[in-house]
Amino acid sequence: MKRPPVVTVFGVLNLVFALGGLCVAAITTPLLTLQKGAEPADPLYAPYLEHPLFLMFTKASIVLSAFLYVLLATSGVGLLLMKGWGRSLAVVFATVTIVLSALGLALEYTIYLPAVLEHTGTMAEGPVKTGMVIGAYGGLVMGACFGLAYPIALLIFMTRAKFVALFAPPSPDAPPPAN
Repeated sequence: MKRPPVVTVFGVLNLVFALGGLCVAAITTPLLTLQKGAEPADPLYAPYLEHPLFLMFTKASIVLSAFLYVLLATSGVGLLLMKGWGRSLAVVFATVTIVLSALGLALEYTIYLPAVLEHTGTMAEGPVKTGMVIGAYGGLVMGACFGLAYPIALLIFMTRAKFVALFAPPSPDAPPPAN
């Protein structure tokens, strides 16, 4: 069966986003070394250290995200090979990522953002304070836009009837494919 262009696009996008996601997971590994109650070396780490639940969620999501991006890369390969498991893995990735992102955004809005704003309220005016406030709001907005856009689009396409049919095993009653 000839691979439709939309399958190729999603297969390649899965590989690209998986590589990007693994890079982000690698960049965020210093957060794994934070211990609750420790003195933050960077003021941006203060909200993590002051809220053990948020720190625990962040550490768990870094590890889980790395696993999910390996799953996404595997899904990309499966889609490019027109394998049903590629579509199934994409649905699993999208579903888990949407739930994890929504939970993360809720925690950032209720814990991280107020903590950053409280911390910056005691700082002198200047570029560091401005950067922290813009970064906190920007991270929330960008996390909502980019953290959810692709998984939602992926889930919508992967569950459409026409897309599901592309990966369904052939019916035993179907005639053999013509060469």
